[in-house]
Amino acid sequence: MIKYITKYNQDDVPTLFGQIILDIELIEDPPFYIIVTDDNQSCFLGYIEVFAEFISCRVVSRVFELNQVLKNPDNYILEHEKEIKEIRVGDFKSIELNIRSLKEALEVSSIIVSNKNSFLFRGQANKEWTIESSLFRKGYNQSKEPQLYSEIRRINHDQFSSNDFNQLTSDMQHYGIPTRLVDWTSNIFNAIYFACVSGMEDLSKDGAVFLMDCPEILNVDSETYKDIQSFLEYRYGYKDDVEAIFPILSKVYESDKKYKFIEIRLSNERIKRQNGYFSLCFEASEDEANGFLKYMFNEYLKRNNSNVPDQHLDKVVDLIRIPLDNSIRDPICHRVEEYNSIASEHPIDLEGLKEALDRFSSIKPFTHIMNDIQKHDQHIKIIIPSTYKKDITIELDKVGINSSTIYPDLEGMTKYIKEKYSN
Repeated sequence: MIKYITKYNQDDVPTLFGQIILDIELIEDPPFYIIVTDDNQSCFLGYIEVFAEFISCRVVSRVFELNQVLKNPDNYILEHEKEIKEIRVGDFKSIELNIRSLKEALEVSSIIVSNKNSFLFRGQANKEWTIESSLFRKGYNQSKEPQLYSEIRRINHDQFSSNDFNQLTSDMQHYGIPTRLVDWTSNIFNAIYFACVSGMEDLSKDGAVFLMDCPEILNVDSETYKDIQSFLEYRYGYKDDVEAIFPILSKVYESDKKYKFIEIRLSNERIKRQNGYFSLCFEASEDEANGFLKYMFNEYLKRNNSNVPDQHLDKVVDLIRIPLDNSIRDPICHRVEEYNSIASEHPIDLEGLKEALDRFSSIKPFTHIMNDIQKHDQHIKIIIPSTYKKDITIELDKVGINSSTIYPDLEGMTKYIKEKYSN
């Protein structure tokens, strides 16, 4: 696992790696990998290890472009595997770096941002926590969202009056009501704040900041944004027709990623101050997946066999269900063969139907796992040791990031005063 990113002059490699051992204050014991860069452009990879009582750092690669290491890890490994045998592909999928100050965090951020990727940041008070929403953190109850929405409607507060369910959910999230959203920010300072400032029980834990490359952040006018709104409407019980979630399921099933990153309208001061973005994850029960499978199969049949009477197509559709294995495929194909044997014209394309069944076999129930973000999107995890949280909080305050600016209301002001004058 890569644990550090460090800046040094790279003119003299032997001196460089000897000097690292003298200068670097090791937060945790070797062995681990280290990225060494002097100009945010090129880098060495080193391996810090222990021989008896001695700590050493050895080179395991020649100079490479830093953005290739961080941005295209798989390609980088494949092209240069002979030179970096000691490093596994998985090491680049989950890079962890330790920091001890705001300055070190900014150095990491400046390297990442220089790649011109769309990075979002998330701070968590405990590095052991997975990335998960408050609604799913302690187990999901399908009736909870309708109950929460019913209570919101009963309270009838102006802040929760939006008919845009993406907006409504984000407002609920920012005022502490459990939702399926996960908060992100475009400002690394804000993320560091959340990693360092938390309840007393979390101050003794190492915090974490995730730097996530998000190439597809949905804007508020996109079609998929509207599909997500329909998905939320159905989950909150506002719509009772399961077909409301089919548009988003059709896009989710096309990808390994069962989640989306979205921007949101800046409807309240908290979201504005926190430079807020969100991710949300989807799931499909067996009944929902079955309904979607029948819908997609029916659409395919009628689109490609417009001259075949609907009653014959409906008999074929009636047979399909999950799991789409041979016990389902064979009867469907048999029924089509029976129809084709008596059809005087316009038979159903049996080979095309078999290809469609192959495609639709990917339609299965799936569960909500927001932490899959770490599997599918390139990211770096900055670890903030608990012993440095207080110092970094003071540094943040000096640059104008504290509880009163993150929460621009009376609650934030009182929180800031308590933090400032606590022992």
